[in-house]
Amino acid sequence: MSMLDWRYYPKIARIARMAGADVGRGSETLMTYSRGDLFRSARHLSGSKEGRPARALVVTGFYIPKAAQPAAETDGPLGALEVCMALRAIGGDAWLVSDECCAPVIRPSALGFLPDDHVLIAPNANPKGGFDAWLNGVIDLAKTEHIDTLVYIERVGPARDGSPHNMRGIDITEWTAPLSQLTLLGLHTIGVGDGGNEIGMGRVEDYAIEGVVDHGENIACTVPT
Repeated sequence: MSMLDWRYYPKIARIARMAGADVGRGSETLMTYSRGDLFRSARHLSGSKEGRPARALVVTGFYIPKAAQPAAETDGPLGALEVCMALRAIGGDAWLVSDECCAPVIRPSALGFLPDDHVLIAPNANPKGGFDAWLNGVIDLAKTEHIDTLVYIERVGPARDGSPHNMRGIDITEWTAPLSQLTLLGLHTIGVGDGGNEIGMGRVEDYAIEGVVDHGENIACTVPT
C-alpha cells in the first residue's frame, strides 16, 4: 500500500499527536491549527511529482549564542539528516542546508551519511554580498538538479521586526544567515518547529502570538510553509 493511500492517515495522525504533546511551550495548541499537515507532507515527500519521491533542500540549524558552549541545537540537524537519508533511500534526493555558525554540528553529523556536495553551508549575511552569491549558486543547483521541495526543520526565521529571535526574545541576526530567502525559489515548502519562532510558523502566526508561547508577539516567525 502506497503512502499516498488515505488509509495511512489514522496512523500518521497518531504520530502527529504524540509529536505535538505539550511539554510546557504551547506546542499542543499550535498543533491544533496544523491538523493533517504531517500526512499531507508525507504524501508530498513520497510522491511529490508524477508519483516520484521529492528532491529537496532540507534546511536546519538554530544557533544558541548564550549557551555555556555556544553551538547549534541538536534536534534540528539530526531530524533533518534523517529526512535526507529517508528521501535518498526511497529514490528521491536531498541536500542538507545550514549556515556557518551551525556548520560545526552539521558537517560532522552528515559525515558518512551524505556526499560532501550534498551539504550546503551558507555564509552569514554581510555587506560584501557573500550570502547573495551563495544564494544564486543554490538557485542554479535547484534548476540543474530538478529540486522541487524545500523543508525547514527547526530553523529560526524572521519575526515581525524582520529579525530572528530565540525563545528568550533575543535578536540572533548576528549568528543567523537569512535562509528564509530560499522561499524565493518558489518550491513546495514544508516547515517543522515547536516554539513559534521557526520558519513555517507564519502559517499559525496569529495563534502563536495570542499568549500561547512566551514572548510570542516578539518572536513569532512570519514566514509560512
